[in-house]
Amino acid sequence: MSLVGFLDWVTKIKFLIGLVFVILSFTLGKIALPVFPINSDISLIMYTMSWVMLIGGIAMCGKEGLYISKSLYKKYGDRVIKCLKKPKP
Repeated sequence: MSLVGFLDWVTKIKFLIGLVFVILSFTLGKIALPVFPINSDISLIMYTMSWVMLIGGIAMCGKEGLYISKSLYKKYGDRVIKCLKKPKP
């Protein structure tokens, strides 16, 4: 494997990790909102972690990753929220 091939591989891995961070930060931020009335300290920690993950993910994957993650979040975000809100018997 040449150096150029290796750097291309590292760039792709960095992009994918950043994309996962951005998507998880959106999800964690949405989960923190219903937790707030139950325990505000945990909710604040979760919300702060989501912002740190978002900033780190954007730094790792750039604008392209942000656009991709926003579209995926719009597509699947409602399913996650409905699943969390569904009362369990």
